[in-house]
Amino acid sequence: MSPQKQVYVKKEDLPIWEAAEKYGNSVSEVVIAALRKYVEAKQAQEDCMIEETIKTENDYESGTKKFIGRLVAEKYTQPKDRVDLDFRVYQTRKGVLVWGRFANGDYGIRRADYITAKTVADLRDEEIPGVGKIPDDLLDEAAEEIGEDLDFLDV
Repeated sequence: MSPQKQVYVKKEDLPIWEAAEKYGNSVSEVVIAALRKYVEAKQAQEDCMIEETIKTENDYESGTKKFIGRLVAEKYTQPKDRVDLDFRVYQTRKGVLVWGRFANGDYGIRRADYITAKTVADLRDEEIPGVGKIPDDLLDEAAEEIGEDLDFLDV
């Protein structure tokens, strides 16, 4: 006898379940096909991930942090005289990490910190403490690279 797994379906998802029953030999085959595609996509992303290192400099700590991820977007700007802003967005196994650095050469001020979230969308309107707001165009680029901005057409 083969192993069994139970799948619970929400009431509002029953129509799609019933439609799947019409098109596949069994709903089990349909579920496994979908899971196979999902796992393949996640494994492909993880295959590109490496150990990354970021530096932090703020009021409560200074040091180095390591994690597994892949760089998906970065932006360097110098909006004012001798003020540098540097942002990097990484996709990690559990979500998204954004690192930011602020440096003002005139005053010797340096700040570097990071924030994390499950998705890029969760980072909209967020600020990295001591660094500033994460640029929208950077988040747009990251969402596109990760695939969060895709609207799947029901056609």
